[in-house]
Amino acid sequence: MSVSERTAYKNAILRAAARSSDPYFHAVLYEALIDIQQGGDLLLMETPYVEPFLLERAGLSEWLRIGCSKATVNATGGVIGAVGPLSQQQVHAARLLAKLYVVKHRSRDACGVYTTIAGRRAGLGDLFVPLSSRVSDLQAALLQAKSLGDSALAEQVQMELHRVELQVAIHGRLTNI
Repeated sequence: MSVSERTAYKNAILRAAARSSDPYFHAVLYEALIDIQQGGDLLLMETPYVEPFLLERAGLSEWLRIGCSKATVNATGGVIGAVGPLSQQQVHAARLLAKLYVVKHRSRDACGVYTTIAGRRAGLGDLFVPLSSRVSDLQAALLQAKSLGDSALAEQVQMELHRVELQVAIHGRLTNI
């Protein structure tokens, strides 16, 4: 079977699976797609189950309760630091959620997810959050804020990014002493 035939076959299977109305089936399917590192396929599925699944898996179910857009408005003041510590799997799911919002042209929600995971609480071991990870998430948030044309939101994210970049510089200087 050629690559194009395999891709067509896989897409046909995913389209058929997307028609299921069983939420448990969707959860198992999405878990499997993430486990085999096919998150891109998950983002392309047009079902009402993807967003709630990713919110729950990312540990951002509070967003599900109050609504993403409302949380995003407060993302740099209220939601930042309010989640976590998050496992690597939860962070991966959150980044997939942000990418889902980008695909759906929901830049404000994507910005909110990125700022929230950038400001998440850290923990020990695998729950440690490197400053470089915070910087990259804030850079992605800034891109989404700028794509909205919301200068106030972009300024808030830019200030947060600048603060974290200062932390990176201070850390670099202290480690070279």
